[in-house]
Amino acid sequence: MRNLFVLSLFIIVFSACKSVKTNQKMEYSTEFESKSYQLIRIESLDVEAMDLVLKVNAEENIMSGESGCNNYQFNYNLKENVLDLGYGVATKMYCEDNMETENALFSAASRVRHFSQVEGELYLLDETGEVLLKAKEKQEQD
Repeated sequence: MRNLFVLSLFIIVFSACKSVKTNQKMEYSTEFESKSYQLIRIESLDVEAMDLVLKVNAEENIMSGESGCNNYQFNYNLKENVLDLGYGVATKMYCEDNMETENALFSAASRVRHFSQVEGELYLLDETGEVLLKAKEKQEQD
């Protein structure tokens, strides 16, 4: 009986920690900074080891990068704190090992509505504030 109580308490504590973490709302940004990023997460897919590039050109309203196989570009529209990436364009090479990642990237990008740039990280968010894409600022190499 005691083990059941301890197990129940353990489950409650850890599920409570998780819900606090996911329920925190991120403050939306209203202006992009031109920077280069490395994608580290596409929804639940960890892509940090793939060294995928995401560049923001705030002067030309362009977000572009490399998806592991193809190059892509979005001409975005930003009005107040609502971000519309529009239709992305990409080169058309087929790379069997990277197609799942590339499809996940374009699927997530189609649902982006907000973003937040915080302490060297870029979060692209859906309409409810859930993180779809997470990237960290690329450090310039000498």
